[in-house]
Amino acid sequence: MRLRAIFAIAMAVVLGVGAYALTAHYARDASGPRRMLQTQSLAVKLQLTDEQRDAIDAINAAFQRERQQMRDRHRQHRSELLELLRENPPDRERIDDKVEEISQLQQQMQRLAVSHIIDVSAELDDNQRERLFTLIDEAMCPGSVMGGGGRDCR
Repeated sequence: MRLRAIFAIAMAVVLGVGAYALTAHYARDASGPRRMLQTQSLAVKLQLTDEQRDAIDAINAAFQRERQQMRDRHRQHRSELLELLRENPPDRERIDDKVEEISQLQQQMQRLAVSHIIDVSAELDDNQRERLFTLIDEAMCPGSVMGGGGRDCR
């Protein structure tokens, strides 16, 4: 009986890891992490013109460069925070300062993302803009993964 329980737990872990790996695989394109406002995806979903596609490609390229720089800084700050936490005894003031730096950077990243959405939406007509914000609403909603769409968020 105990062997069956251990086997069942082991299988659950293996299946869980496998499901996670498959989900991660399908959520990525050839260039890395899945990007919500990727031009190819938007071109199909919003029926973009060639001019809109080119403009959004340029917006996305600039956004990706700046976002990557912020991510690199964020990774560095997290590493520094971990080193501060490892100190014995930990210096709470320095830790609080580092947490504040990380919070400020996260705010900057959020502002960058919002600015990106505004820049992309400026290239769209009214119907495309409405569809874009519906897509964003669905992606931001916890129920969207299960097909619940925006209704679970309100």
